[in-house]
Amino acid sequence: MCCSHWQQSTSIPHLPSSAFHSKFFEPSSEEWAYYIERFECELAVFGLRDGAATEPARRELLLSKVGKQHFRLLVDHFKPRAIQDVAYDELKAAINANYAPKSSVMVDRVHFSMRFRRKNESVMQFVNALRGLAGKCDFSNALSERLRDQVVIGFNNVTWQQELLRQFPSNAATLQQVEEAASRLELAECQLERLQT
Repeated sequence: MCCSHWQQSTSIPHLPSSAFHSKFFEPSSEEWAYYIERFECELAVFGLRDGAATEPARRELLLSKVGKQHFRLLVDHFKPRAIQDVAYDELKAAINANYAPKSSVMVDRVHFSMRFRRKNESVMQFVNALRGLAGKCDFSNALSERLRDQVVIGFNNVTWQQELLRQFPSNAATLQQVEEAASRLELAECQLERLQT
């Protein structure tokens, strides 16, 4: 089995796979990009995130934690090579090729521009949702500006929009400034509601 191969072939202290808490990758409940981010955070906890010396450990942990369906996908994908000979980054790329969402930047940008703040959604939740959508939009250097603009555009509260436009009439406003001002508006609205009840 490949996990016993890792324990024998590396100089890294023995790490039982039970100490590693990442669950199996389940594409119906989590995107691959988020799964691998969580997985690599756990690698970092154990000091296995980088370096040639930890390559076998990263590979074997990924293979042991990715789940039997995805393990089989990887074994079949790399045949006739032995799975133990495949680099960690190659394994990640193979899974990414199968599970990364396939869409165009234009479609992602349309989704981003059509995202409005939902009823009972906090400013922070709204901004985080926009950040998640923007990550697929390839805005490059315009990312902060596009986020800032969509925060203002996406509010479903005309009074808030007017106040933000009054406070920030020029293009010099930063995303952080607009976000902080929107949070103050949200707090003021909540306090006003409490006074009226």
